[in-house]
Amino acid sequence: MANIEKQRLRHQALDRRTGQPEKDRVSSLIHEQLHRIPGIAERQNWMIYVSVRTEVRTWQLIESRLVNGQPVFVPYCRGQQLSIFHLKDATHLQRGSFGLLEPAPQFRKQAELHADITEMDVIIVPGVAFDRHTCHRIGYGKGYFDRFLAAAPASVLKVGVAFECQLFESIPTDEHDVPVDVVVTEQSLIVPTR
Repeated sequence: MANIEKQRLRHQALDRRTGQPEKDRVSSLIHEQLHRIPGIAERQNWMIYVSVRTEVRTWQLIESRLVNGQPVFVPYCRGQQLSIFHLKDATHLQRGSFGLLEPAPQFRKQAELHADITEMDVIIVPGVAFDRHTCHRIGYGKGYFDRFLAAAPASVLKVGVAFECQLFESIPTDEHDVPVDVVVTEQSLIVPTR
C-alpha cells in the first residue's frame, strides 16, 4: 500500500516540479536559503548532486564553489551504488547514466579523485517529494540515495533541496528510507519535528 501511495505522490510531485516557473531564478533563491543554515559555512567538503531535467538547479552552486577554490564532490552511479568523485574541473564531467553529468571514465580511474562518504561534511540531496514534518523524501524509486545515506556518519549534514511545490504534509515511509536533516526551499528551512 505504501508503494502505491509513494508512486501516486511521486507522479503528483513530478507534475508540480515540471510546472514550476522560473526554475533558474527560484533555484538561486534556494541557494541563498541554503547558506542560511547555521554553521554550514564552516563545513568544507560538500557533495552536490548534478541536477538534471526539472530538478532544483545545482550547477550555479557547483561553479561558485569551484571558482572560490572550495572542495566540490559529486555522486555518480557505479552499478547499483553511488560513488563520490572529487570534482576539480567542470570539464571532467560528461553525460552518463540516465542522462546525468558524471565523471568521465578516464578521470574515474584516478584514485586520488575518489572520496568516501565519511570524508563529507555536507551532502546536497535531490528528491521528488519531501515530507514537511519529518524531512523524509521520495526519490525516483531506485533507492540509490537511501542506500548511500544509510552509510553517512551522524556528523554529515544531509540537506534536501526542493521547490516549495514539492513539499507534502505527509509521505509514506519504509524501513530503509533515510530522512535528511534539513529541507531547503525558496521560502524556508525545514527541520524535522519527529
